[in-house]
Amino acid sequence: MHAAHLSDEYVQLAKNQGTEHAMRTKFHEIKTMDMPKQLRAIAIQLEVGSETERIHIQGYLELTSARSWSYYGKMFDAMETCFQTVKDGPGSWAYCTSTGQHEGKAGVLDQWQYGEPALHGGSENRADLKSCVNLIVEGYHPSYILKKYPYAYTVHRTRIWSLWKDLQEVEKNGYLSPIGK
Repeated sequence: MHAAHLSDEYVQLAKNQGTEHAMRTKFHEIKTMDMPKQLRAIAIQLEVGSETERIHIQGYLELTSARSWSYYGKMFDAMETCFQTVKDGPGSWAYCTSTGQHEGKAGVLDQWQYGEPALHGGSENRADLKSCVNLIVEGYHPSYILKKYPYAYTVHRTRIWSLWKDLQEVEKNGYLSPIGK
């Protein structure tokens, strides 16, 4: 989150008292807010971008169930475009907590964390469509992917089921039926 992603209150605060003051105020607000019961874990850092040199809040958060981007925007009083799905939960958590390979990284002004993350999407290949396709082609049922790789299933659910159904039809008929027949 950059100051421009926040409500007018913070944009004005940045103009009047400086961007760092506005972002430190927002960071403190997040740390002290009542955490909703749907929030499983959050790790945030107030940092200065290594390339842009702009102060911002970088974060990773997990809810107990999926929500729309607008939900996150309302929760943090920020533009919903600030939020996106990550492919690597453990890597994102490590980045936002400055642990593991990110220990001692430059530009961190403050950091805070709450809760215990489940860290779905342990690596990019768990969300990789090619891996899901290979499992289906090898004969695994989509429920296997759901149980074994819930993050990949969430990302590719529609494609996984479509491929599985198409392969079932090929096995049954030897070909795919034309649409509508």
